[in-house]
Amino acid sequence: MLEKHATIRHVDLAVPATLPKTTWLSVDFVTALTGYVGGEKGALLGTETGGTSWQNLSTPSLGDIKQLHFASATTGLALTTTGLYRTTTSGRSWVLVKQASYNALTDLQMLDATTGFLVGNAGLLSKTTDGGRTWKDYVFLVWPPVTTTLQAVAFASPQAGFVLGEIQSFKTLNGGTTWESTVLEKPRQVFDLFAYPNGTDYLITGTDDINRNNSFWSMTYQPSTKEYRQVSAQDLLNVPVYDFAQYQGEVVAVGRKTVLRNYPAYASEPEQTPWVSLLDQDGTTIQHAYRSADFGDAATLYAVGEEGIVSRFDYR
Repeated sequence: MLEKHATIRHVDLAVPATLPKTTWLSVDFVTALTGYVGGEKGALLGTETGGTSWQNLSTPSLGDIKQLHFASATTGLALTTTGLYRTTTSGRSWVLVKQASYNALTDLQMLDATTGFLVGNAGLLSKTTDGGRTWKDYVFLVWPPVTTTLQAVAFASPQAGFVLGEIQSFKTLNGGTTWESTVLEKPRQVFDLFAYPNGTDYLITGTDDINRNNSFWSMTYQPSTKEYRQVSAQDLLNVPVYDFAQYQGEVVAVGRKTVLRNYPAYASEPEQTPWVSLLDQDGTTIQHAYRSADFGDAATLYAVGEEGIVSRFDYR
């Protein structure tokens, strides 16, 4: 059991020579073969061959491409340091759909091809129901007004979702029609948030406010106390994770020299974590610093990161 789930096969994919050391910040695959990789200064690649070959789609005016969300091979959204953009031409051209000051937009989650939520500075929470063409900002009916930076948004289902803020956090149980204040434990700076389908439990990663250590928290809600419990804290506190990827209930976390797989059978004892640190096929530590990951299908995981690294994992 340990050997099967503690190692993983992967190949590092060659990228165009014109982009040798780019830090890739985002990856999104719509199939096992078709996907996009975005990075600093508008660097953007597209592939229809699983990374065997790439088309250079770089657009410096986009700024750093922090997230990519494609609904199909042709239509997608790019969350960048200069705003939110939409393409219907497979990344060859982009239209600005949500303007913001530099780096003011912090997170985006698309629930399906049409519905999504965007958060950012000064309490920005916005919803689209037309695939990102237009956005409607939500007005919080609270006093004093919400002016905090909203750092992350995650939905457990089409109805249940969380928004994490630096000072205030919120939850919805009706698909974002209304939001109510809630208390969610988190590190000071948030990198990524993942909400479990039960609508209460969540994963979060970031850095703490004491000595800037990396933090990875797995939070489980306790109905008896109406409070959250941090699961396997000692095992997860200083794991350098940047991003979560999920496919049909399978969750993976990636970061600096880190690829973690959730394997519940490992948590048979109360103090054991269900997270397994995956090693390379030869048993050595994976050396890359990954910043983002995405599944192409159940058997194919892509991860991208620093020094131009783009890797494809055999997840079977």
